[in-house]
Amino acid sequence: MADAEVEDDRSEASRFEEHDAHWWEVPDDLLWRCSAPFAFLEPQSFLYYLPAYMSWFVKTQGSPNSFSSESLLYYLADAHRGGQLARLLDSPQRSTVKEFLEYAQACPNCWTLREYADYALANIWKTEQIA
Repeated sequence: MADAEVEDDRSEASRFEEHDAHWWEVPDDLLWRCSAPFAFLEPQSFLYYLPAYMSWFVKTQGSPNSFSSESLLYYLADAHRGGQLARLLDSPQRSTVKEFLEYAQACPNCWTLREYADYALANIWKTEQIA
């Protein structure tokens, strides 16, 4: 994952081979430090790390002053990347992302990020809109 931020010419397969932890084993400090890997991750890779980032976000209540929090919500709200991701998930997984975005809307520490959550919910993560 850290490579995603500095070496965008490496294949996704090689990055995955180097990362042998399950998503729930990714250390919190790595999630905080690797604040923008989504720009370089293919949707399948984004899927792998998404539960780790969402769990970390909830656990830290949006980790104020963390670019990782902003980056996560930004990419979930991105019409292209967020839309690709939504189409890869099954219905229960999409519902989980939708609930996460609803949490982000209500999170007291996340007021500066609400516009991303609002946009994502209105334009990408409405379950009935995903096809």
